[in-house]
Amino acid sequence: MSNNIAIAVRITADGKIPLPKKLQQELGLEPLQEVNLSSQGDVLIVQRSGSEIATQDRATSIVQRAKVRAAVLAGELTRAEAWAIYDEAAVALRQALQQNQREA
Repeated sequence: MSNNIAIAVRITADGKIPLPKKLQQELGLEPLQEVNLSSQGDVLIVQRSGSEIATQDRATSIVQRAKVRAAVLAGELTRAEAWAIYDEAAVALRQALQQNQREA
């Protein structure tokens, strides 16, 4: 979604948030498609559920594992070799994010 829009929504008694049709159309959502809600300060962010989030989680996990591995191996590897391990994970993260952008 390239434009920011503001639409009032209501939380139902069972905790659901029905999205108005205008917002569904703006987000390109199917009528029963699930979304993920997150917040940054006072802003509520709506993201489509699916492969984009899963791929980002996998890529983040790769980077975190690489950092840990680099730290563990730092005693056995040179500094350059340890950073090479981290750089490999960073490349995987960039590739995963680029793939998500192409799929979107």
